[in-house]
Amino acid sequence: MESIPRVLFQRGEIVVYTYTVIVAAGLISGTLTAWGAGYMAGSTPEELLEGLLWALVGAAGGAYAWDVGVRFLLYGQVALGTAVGWPSAPSVHGVLWGGGGALVFWARRRRWAVSHVLDVAAVGVAVGSVFVWAALLIHGGVSGVPVNAPWAWRLPDVAGIVVPRVPVQALGLGLNLLLGGALTAVAWFVGPRRTNGWLFLVWMVANSAFLGVIGFWRADPTIWIGPLRLDQVAAFGEVGLVMGLIVRRMWKAACQAAGLPAVSLPAPTSLPEE
Repeated sequence: MESIPRVLFQRGEIVVYTYTVIVAAGLISGTLTAWGAGYMAGSTPEELLEGLLWALVGAAGGAYAWDVGVRFLLYGQVALGTAVGWPSAPSVHGVLWGGGGALVFWARRRRWAVSHVLDVAAVGVAVGSVFVWAALLIHGGVSGVPVNAPWAWRLPDVAGIVVPRVPVQALGLGLNLLLGGALTAVAWFVGPRRTNGWLFLVWMVANSAFLGVIGFWRADPTIWIGPLRLDQVAAFGEVGLVMGLIVRRMWKAACQAAGLPAVSLPAPTSLPEE
């Protein structure tokens, strides 16, 4: 990606980065996609706008909290004062938990089905993530480790150092192209009201598992917890949480199909008599 300029426009002190423009395009595309999915499901423009504002505020707060926390733990208290403004590369985990938490709170406040709201959001996030990964590929964020292999790509890191690397951003771009297309198609032909939260669960498992795996080939600085990066611990934790929710759902569905109450069997207090 050496041929694509990192600075798109500059005049005096005004600098417009290619990364910023592409991320903004992703925000607009994801918002319009989620808006369309919600409108098809029967939501009014006023309701969609209200939900969007809640999601944006929550996502911004979550991204900022994650960014400040990581910078503080990495560089100490002196760097805390420099962590002002929008993070340079917002963590998907901060965005996810901040925006998702705000949406859940808003949905419960409006007495809406949380699964429906999260499905609509998942479609928009999947589409917007395509642009974010493309921006990271150009900017050098989430850079891969340098490797000497024929399949390596000559890519920059955030400092602009171009060497052959594991193309983790290209892999993320490809995955989200598949996820964004698939989730949008399901939302279009089936409708978010009938997917009952499965769009969100599928996106969470696929995206978090991917982030956890590629963490083994990321070169950007982070906090290490044993052999894992902080973002890997968060990603694998998300996979475990969502898989637990899926198993719980499947157990309830199996119990309902069999006409049984969806509760676990009590453990025996004594051995049965022979």
